[in-house]
Amino acid sequence: MSFLTVIFIFDLKYYIIPDETIYPAIFFSMIWIVYLFSFGAIGKMDIVYTVFSALGASLFFFLIWFFSKGMAMGFGDVKLAILIGLLLGFPKIIPGLFLGFLFGAIIGSVLILFKRKGFKSEIPFGPFLLMGLFVSLFWGEKIINWYLSLSF
Repeated sequence: MSFLTVIFIFDLKYYIIPDETIYPAIFFSMIWIVYLFSFGAIGKMDIVYTVFSALGASLFFFLIWFFSKGMAMGFGDVKLAILIGLLLGFPKIIPGLFLGFLFGAIIGSVLILFKRKGFKSEIPFGPFLLMGLFVSLFWGEKIINWYLSLSF
């Protein structure tokens, strides 16, 4: 939580996610996963889902970063996606990322509407991703079950 708080505030204030914070956060998250596995709190498939969540989320963000040439988001968000994937795992990564984008779109739209930012202004994305992480961490399964109960 300390790492996430630092990332949230630093990105909000300076528009950057420092490597000195994100790399130790990723490292300690991996240690935590190994710890949980060693005591039987999670199984081998949970680790596989967690690793694929981290890699899949970071690949998705990397592609956005790569094809936009860094204009749509910074590379720190790619590294933050690894951390979020490790903390949430599958399937909670899905509502976590969705909510991060949703919160960013809503708050960004409000800032533009009230002329606090323009269409070409930079808005730090990390805080929105972390808000999505927190919501999905606590209510991700309920959100998924609610969504799956909808009939289309």
